[in-house]
Amino acid sequence: MYEAKTNSSAMVETTDCLETVGVFRSAKNFFFTFAIISLVATQAIFWLGRFEVINWGDKPPVNTITKDGAHLATKITKDAQSEKIDSNQMKINTKEPQEMESIAEDAKEAIATVNDGASTSIVEDVQENDSGVASNKLLHRVDWSYLKVLINVANAVVVFSIVCYVLILVFSLKVSLVGKLGGLSHISSAFLISLFASLVILPWQLAFPGIHLFGAIFTTQELHKWLSNFSDAGMIARAMCYVRFVFTFLLAVWLLVWAQLRSRKWARATLKRLGIVP
Repeated sequence: MYEAKTNSSAMVETTDCLETVGVFRSAKNFFFTFAIISLVATQAIFWLGRFEVINWGDKPPVNTITKDGAHLATKITKDAQSEKIDSNQMKINTKEPQEMESIAEDAKEAIATVNDGASTSIVEDVQENDSGVASNKLLHRVDWSYLKVLINVANAVVVFSIVCYVLILVFSLKVSLVGKLGGLSHISSAFLISLFASLVILPWQLAFPGIHLFGAIFTTQELHKWLSNFSDAGMIARAMCYVRFVFTFLLAVWLLVWAQLRSRKWARATLKRLGIVP
């Protein structure tokens, strides 16, 4: 009778542990999904800035540049006209009276030629600038102010999700130990891998600004600083930019996926040991 009561108590404890494992597994998958989605969202924003699809809001409008170029071309045209007229006037003063009429006609033809050439060049420049405005409107279609809010929200979700993910794996490890559910090697490996993933993800550059130690999470100021001058940077600076934003992202995602796969093996090993699955 005592043995039957002991077996009944052990069965109840095992059932409670299995129910707890089921709750932890659902929560673990939930936070894993949100962490991956948030990391992918921030990485997508990086590539938007890399391909110059973001309007940073600190560059002069293209229309202003077009107007300045047109004014400059007009000023050059006027200067050329005045120089041509002055040179022709000097010729007129030195020539005989009978040659004045032919010189005046030559001056008129020269002025007309200069005006036609300048007008054509100005029209072509304006057309090119107009096409540039249209293309820039197509490219710079994402406002940076909206993306900054998205980055801040994604960073908060990533930090919260990864912390909860690691804690859930710790609690799952404790439940496996107490309930003797098995699969301890898998859940222990998943916990350690998730711990390394959290170290890669967290923004250590904010806690230790004097040390060149970066996490997969980046701030809006960092992204703007790295990408606003990317086209003018050297090869080493560009390589460091990819290491900073792309390599840390890939490493963090790989570690999270690895931890998730190990935790799935733990869940399957637990159910297999209890005879629930073959």
